[in-house]
Amino acid sequence: MFYGQIQLRADLKSIEGMSGGPIFGLKQQDAKQARYWPYAVQSSWWSEKRIVIGVPLPLVGTYLKDRMKELL
Repeated sequence: MFYGQIQLRADLKSIEGMSGGPIFGLKQQDAKQARYWPYAVQSSWWSEKRIVIGVPLPLVGTYLKDRMKELL
């Protein structure tokens, strides 16, 4: 599981409807270049702590691949 805390928007009360949405990883390469990539799929929201919970994409890929093998 991936856990991330939302801190930027104090007025954000809910992320209802965002389940299944992408969570991106962010990294500053150097002073001029930032990097981003899809990291996880949002699966839950702990509103009291403002924590987003997601499933890392490699796990989603493995799950889907295994299900496809069952169907073939």
